[in-house]
Formats: sequence, C-alpha cells, structure tokens
Amino acid sequence: MISVYRSIDRKQPGSWQYGFAVVLTIALFTAPAVLSAYDNDIEREIDVNLTVQRAIENIDKATTPQEFDEKLAGLLERARNDRTLVLEQLLHYAAREDATAEDRMLTAKVIKEMEIGGDLVVATFAPHLDNKDERVRALAREWLVHFEDRSPARKPYFGHYLPPIKAELAKGEAPQFSLVEHMYQSDAGLAVLTMMRAYDLREPAAMKPILWTEHIVADLIWQRRFGFVERGYVDPEVKKELGNLARSSHWWARLYVAHVIIENPDFADAEWANALTRDTHELVRAAAEAYKAKVRPTNR
Repeated sequence: MISVYRSIDRKQPGSWQYGFAVVLTIALFTAPAVLSAYDNDIEREIDVNLTVQRAIENIDKATTPQEFDEKLAGLLERARNDRTLVLEQLLHYAAREDATAEDRMLTAKVIKEMEIGGDLVVATFAPHLDNKDERVRALAREWLVHFEDRSPARKPYFGHYLPPIKAELAKGEAPQFSLVEHMYQSDAGLAVLTMMRAYDLREPAAMKPILWTEHIVADLIWQRRFGFVERGYVDPEVKKELGNLARSSHWWARLYVAHVIIENPDFADAEWANALTRDTHELVRAAAEAYKAKVRPTNR
C-alpha cells in the first residue's frame, strides 16, 4: 500500500493536511459523546453509499503512486457531480470504529483536493451534530471547528453559520439547536454577535446593550489573562451588564450570559444566575444548569 503520508507532505507538520488529520485523530478519542436531545433537533444517520466507500478504500489500497493518483482523480470526479454525497461518505469513512490515522489522513487529503468552501462544509456536517453515532458527531464538530479558521492572532470565523440559521428563521422556524450550542461552546461572544446578525437586529437601542456587554466581558477576560488586573478581579460593571442581559427578551442573548458564567463563574450573581435555570428557552436552561453544576459544592 502507498502511504497517504507521501502525498500530503508527511515531513511538513505545519501543512494543512497534517494539522487537519491530527485534529481528526484527537477528536475521535477526546470529544464528548453527547447526543443532542433538544426539541427541534432531528436524529440523523448517514446513508452509506457502498460504491463511494469502496472508491475511498481503493485509494487507500493503491500500490503505486500512479495508481493512488488515478483512483483519487476518479473520486474527485465523482465529487464534482455530488460534493455533498462524497463529503458525507468521507465523514462516515473517517468515523468508522476501525478507522486508522492513515484513513483519516486520506480523508483530509480528499477534502483538501475538493477545494470546498465553509458554507458547504457547514451545510453538510452541521446536521450530523445530531447523528446517532457518537463518533460521527465528534468528527462533525471537529471538522466544523477546523473550518472556523482559528488562529491565536484572531477570533474564529462564524460567517459560514449564518446561511443555515437565517434560512430556518426565514421559514419561521427555530435554528438547529445543536448548531447554536456548538457556536456558543466554541466562542460565546462571537456566537451572540452572529445571532444578532441572523435575527437582523438593527435598532441601536436594542444592539447597544449586547455589543457593550460582549465588549466589556471580552476585555475583562483579556485583562485577567495577561495580568493587567488580578486574576480574581471582577469589574462590578460586568456583573451589572450581564445581569441586565440575563433579562433580555432575546433568548440567544440570555444564552450568551449563561455560557459566560459557565467559563467564568465569578462573573455571576446568584439571583439572576438562578433565574436562568427557570428560563423559557431550553438552551438557556441547560446552560444555566451546567453553570449550577459547576459551582455546586461536592459532597465529601
């Protein structure tokens, strides 16, 4: 068998494919195996296409570089006709219980060669945040994270999440809750700003409290992280503005507050934090309960 590492710069650990495959490998062994149970989420399965699965496997079994390239070209031609089908089959192939690191490296190679954009990745993989298979769910999450284009120098990019959320809202339906939860777990500040855009909030009087709260919370976290204030310091204004936002009429703004206090319990005030556990929206209640469980004293 021709090692797929040869085709994807094995000697360059900084390459796109190397990093992607490492993420895939780690994801399958570390991601939480939680199946979404939110009311509007539909349990998914991948309809396995044996023809495409064999095509992927045959690439892996190539015995010469020429055979590898020819079989890869054949799969890429199939992908040009139905990219969503091939992407889902790659997800299934990489998430198999017996999948190896080299199998996952191969899927990274194919996805790179497909030259797809983030919108298609989200449209294809976000529904599988509700897949019945915990390994598929874990891998879908990690592939979404990868296409957020994270870097220590900048925030992740959530623009690809807007189209599916806005499409659901345009139909008068709620957005996919597991996708929303993924966003808030990934970056609560960016998530609330993205939801503000999705819900087309434009009135300055409605926007300012959200924008200001997100700004001062992010600023305090940054100051504590880099030692500009004591690590345990909490600006009273942060608590005040979070409390105000906890009473917002927008559930996705209240969800932001709940996720902020999960990560920063000392930002919370007991009164409004407890009120969030009785919120009218299930995502907010669930996040508030997660905060409560985190700060609840353990019995010894």
